[in-house]
Amino acid sequence: MAAIFAFKCKACRRVHEGSPSFSYPHPLPYMVLTDDQKRQAKLTSDLCTLSNGRGTHRFALGSLSEQNFKRYLDTWDDPDENDSYFGWFCNRLPYYPDTMN
Repeated sequence: MAAIFAFKCKACRRVHEGSPSFSYPHPLPYMVLTDDQKRQAKLTSDLCTLSNGRGTHRFALGSLSEQNFKRYLDTWDDPDENDSYFGWFCNRLPYYPDTMN
């Protein structure tokens, strides 16, 4: 059966069937940093850590507390499916009302 919806991925340039999921290369707070602040941040495709005079902010495809961020890293290779984390959504989705936090 043919998919009802298909789209061409901007990242891999292949056509995928089904609804796309939203993703961003970094949390929105990273975007507003100066170049010097970005050099001090730690950013990978999955994680981001930003420090400023008010504290450290940790992101794992969302924003986590220090305790949850450490737990997330500790179980990275062997995740516990029963874990759940409180977090904040740190980007704005197109076509939706404001989704920040």
